[in-house]
Amino acid sequence: MDSTRDATLGAKGSAHAVSLYLRSDLSGPRLGASLVMPRCTTSAMAHHLEEISATVAPGAYAVLLLDQAGWHTTRKLLVPGNITLLPLPARSPELNPVEKLWQFMRDN
Repeated sequence: MDSTRDATLGAKGSAHAVSLYLRSDLSGPRLGASLVMPRCTTSAMAHHLEEISATVAPGAYAVLLLDQAGWHTTRKLLVPGNITLLPLPARSPELNPVEKLWQFMRDN
């Protein structure tokens, strides 16, 4: 079964925005792949990986740093051949910048 988590957007429903920006070097162009999905699921993550894979230049390779959300770590997730998933250690919010946002939202 897919792991699911909703991000509530008030009365308009739920959505989860996923964005990734790829850079080949510090001075190179910034490329991106973004999706807005109704839920965070293995299927949604697979679609996002397909978008990222299509953005990666031919012959290049992408390494994605991810937290250990269920939809990032499930064995059911099909990862394209030009992408490697590198999970952050568990319970290490200092390594995941979005954790600072979640903490700010909890505090305010």
